[in-house]
Amino acid sequence: LMKGDTTASIEQFYSLMKLRRVDSDEIIGYSNNLMVFGNKDLARQFLTNILRSDPARTEIRNRLSEMH
Repeated sequence: LMKGDTTASIEQFYSLMKLRRVDSDEIIGYSNNLMVFGNKDLARQFLTNILRSDPARTEIRNRLSEMH
């Protein structure tokens, strides 16, 4: 993210999620970094995509509602 390539960074994070279970705190932390280095819309879309793949993540749902 620090290099400004948010697309590559998001793809790397998704790859990490395929390798291991990533907890909600780590996902929320990453989305917070997306807001800093990318933009809020990108962070919202990222969390929305996570919720589509795993709707049971209450913490993600709560964070997403805080962002609106």
